[in-house]
Amino acid sequence: MRAVTPAIIRAIIELQTLPTVSKFTLGGGTNLALQFNHRISDDLDFIYDGIIGKEGFKKIENEVKNYFGKKAKSFDNPCDIND
Repeated sequence: MRAVTPAIIRAIIELQTLPTVSKFTLGGGTNLALQFNHRISDDLDFIYDGIIGKEGFKKIENEVKNYFGKKAKSFDNPCDIND
C-alpha cells in the first residue's frame, strides 16, 4: 500500500513554492501518512501559527486556483470572520 500518491506529493512540493502557502506547514492525515504509511490519504491540510482571516484565505485560494487551474477541486475556509 502506498499511503500518498506521487501526484499528491508533487502537489505538496508545488504548493510550497507559492508565496501565500510557503509559510504554512503540512498537517493532518497526509502528514501522518507520509511519516507512518499507515493509511491512504488524498487531501491536504495546512496549518499556520498566525491569523490571516478570511481575506488571507481568499488570497491563498485565488493563488492556488491560478496556479493549478481546474485541478484545484475544493477549499474549506476555516473561519467566518476577518481576524
